[in-house]
Amino acid sequence: VEQAIHAAALICDGKGVLLPGKSGSGKSSLAAWLTLQGGAYLTDELVLLSRDGLIRAFTRPLSLRKPTVEVLADGTTGLDLSKCIAGAEGAMVPHRLLNPEWHAATPQLTTMIFPEFIANQPASLTKLSSAQGCMQLLGCYVNARNFSGHGFSELAGICRNVASYELKFGDFAGL
Repeated sequence: VEQAIHAAALICDGKGVLLPGKSGSGKSSLAAWLTLQGGAYLTDELVLLSRDGLIRAFTRPLSLRKPTVEVLADGTTGLDLSKCIAGAEGAMVPHRLLNPEWHAATPQLTTMIFPEFIANQPASLTKLSSAQGCMQLLGCYVNARNFSGHGFSELAGICRNVASYELKFGDFAGL
């Protein structure tokens, strides 16, 4: 039985990294930035977590808001906006534009980072306890109603084995 989580996911240095968050939290922007820093993009929307901590990602184009698109398309990243579906509010960026070496993978989850974008906020990274990580993860849990006890014990079991952090950031410079 797998838990559906609203999250971005990447592989960084061979390890599974989950970026859970609500819409607007900065998870897609952070996933795009981490991919450009050498991470392997898996998704920015939905993952299934198995009881043993494997990440199964629903890979799709990145949905980026206009400010992130402007930063990433500044000429230094190589992002070609002519290959994206862009509009007044942002762009859908094919993941292979950021990650041309992409291949499907099912990594072991080792790290969860809960991003929170706050304009003009200097970057800060705070370690969370497994209980704090579990409580944050509950806010991104898509299919809780399908499980006895809303799947809390399954999520708690996963969170006990994973390093969890809260990341507040207002731009990419401080990351």
